Amino acid sequence: ISNLMGHALDMAAVNNDEIFHEKHRAFCGSVKYPLKFLVSEQNDVDPRALDQKNIKRLLVNFNLEGCNRLQLDNHVPVLTSKEQLERIVGTLPTAKSQIRDYREEPPKASSAENLTYLHGKHRIEAARKFLNAGDRWWT
Repeated sequence: ISNLMGHALDMAAVNNDEIFHEKHRAFCGSVKYPLKFLVSEQNDVDPRALDQKNIKRLLVNFNLEGCNRLQLDNHVPVLTSKEQLERIVGTLPTAKSQIRDYREEPPKASSAENLTYLHGKHRIEAARKFLNAGDRWWT
């Protein structure tokens, strides 16, 4: 059994490394993006409908700790084409290279294009309720 478990752990490590490298390869950068243009995946059957209790829990956390939009763990990944990315980058006040290697805060995009986010719908919905109208962005 220990040999099989060791092999399974080795395979898990390899898979984790592959996943990390694939995510790193696909990562284009981070920007502050308007919440109103972040949309969830449009599935016919939503596997996890919005849970109002979860949104309320997040709102309590936001009130106590802030919503920590810049914290890497709270970033929301999105799908974008190369063309869409170029248009969005064109709205930034900085060079394209700075969205991947920013030092302090990511730049704020002024794009009006919808981006489909892959997860974080409860966080996004809570942020829409929590943040002031002029400050509704997420990374």
